Amino acid sequence: MRVNIYGEELTNRIEVVTKQVEEGEGIERTVYTFYGLRFWLKFPNQPWWVHRKVDQVEDDDSTAVTFWDTSLEELEGRFREAIGVLQANGSKFSTGVPSSPPRTSLPQVTD
Repeated sequence: MRVNIYGEELTNRIEVVTKQVEEGEGIERTVYTFYGLRFWLKFPNQPWWVHRKVDQVEDDDSTAVTFWDTSLEELEGRFREAIGVLQANGSKFSTGVPSSPPRTSLPQVTD
């Protein structure tokens, strides 16, 4: 699966989340904890109610992408590696030509 997220969809709302998953029963029961880094997104022209604070309702229809791993250390390592790739390749894309102007909305799809 590939997910594309555009700059105008990103917000500064980023959080660490956890989820516990149980396996087995009784004495054989094991609880696994997974750790996630969640990036909340915003899409142009969304109604005001879509991005309520999470603690107000169980599911508020907000959009987010969460990256999961078995520990915060593993998760941090993956993001450090990604930052290293960005830093190593940044000069490859510096052409001296100005970047595209920021878009104020997503491209419109027509039939």
